[in-house]
Amino acid sequence: MAILKNVKVNWVRLDPEHPVLNKMDPAKPRKQWELQIETEDKAVRKEWLDLGLKVKTVREDPSDDESKILKYTANLRKMATKEDKPAPPVQVVDAKGNDFDPNTIGNGSIANIRLFQSPYESDGVKKIRNTLMGMQMVKVLKYVSKPMENFDELDTETEVIEPVETTDSAVTASDDSDY
Repeated sequence: MAILKNVKVNWVRLDPEHPVLNKMDPAKPRKQWELQIETEDKAVRKEWLDLGLKVKTVREDPSDDESKILKYTANLRKMATKEDKPAPPVQVVDAKGNDFDPNTIGNGSIANIRLFQSPYESDGVKKIRNTLMGMQMVKVLKYVSKPMENFDELDTETEVIEPVETTDSAVTASDDSDY
C-alpha cells in the first residue's frame, strides 16, 4: 500500500452506485471509479513516477515541448468489477474517518489517497499496477450543482405536412438514396 499525502484532486467520479464507463478496450468496456490528481512540484512528480504512476506533463502550449510547464497530472482508478463480480467501491472518508459523500467533492479539493500496488509484467517489462482504494478528505471545495436554466416560455409552432403520394414508377431499382 502507498499513501499519497495532500494531493489536489479533480474530476472525482467515486459515486458507489454509479461507476463510469471505461471505453479503453472497445471490445470489453468496463465500469470504474476514477479521479485525477495534480501537482506543480517536480519532487512530487518524481515520487509519483517512482510509485509507477503514469504522469502527464501539462504545458502552456501542448504542441511545444519547450513551453512552460503548468502542472503534472495522473489518473487513478479502480474497476467496479473483479473477475465479473462487483468490487467494493472506493472508500471516501473525512479527516476523522467518517464516511464522506464523494458526490460533493469539487475540483481542487485536497486529499490523502490510498493505493494498492501490485506487480505485473507487460511485453516483458516489469511494472507496478496502482489501484485506487481510498481517499481521506483534508480540504474540501464543495461541489454544489446549480439548478438548470429553464427555457423561455414560447408558443409551439405546429405545421401539418401532408405526405407526398408516389407511384411505383417513381421509385426505380437504381435509386441509391439512403433513408
